[in-house]
Amino acid sequence: MSSDVLEVQRARKALQAFCARRNRSRSASQARLVCRAEANVVEILETEGIGQPDGPASAHALLRFSYDHGVWRIYWWRDQGAWEPYPHLSEADSVLRVIDELEQAPLHVHWG
Repeated sequence: MSSDVLEVQRARKALQAFCARRNRSRSASQARLVCRAEANVVEILETEGIGQPDGPASAHALLRFSYDHGVWRIYWWRDQGAWEPYPHLSEADSVLRVIDELEQAPLHVHWG
């Protein structure tokens, strides 16, 4: 297994833990954060309607982390319908640095 694959797996686990912490502070009726990974990309999505009988669950992406040659590039989904570099931290050498930034982000604008 390559070091890039291991780094993405470590990042997914760390971001899943981050999502779980954020979800604990939300009420049962609020949207939940989930993490998914594919190839060298990890995304955080916000889900609504999970476990509710009146409709199917929906999810929309909030943040995308792309790993390439030892650098994480961070993007956020914009209303214009495209990914844009995250303005407060567009690159990081560690997913822990990314999580620190997300915890400190002004107004937590990426959480919808």
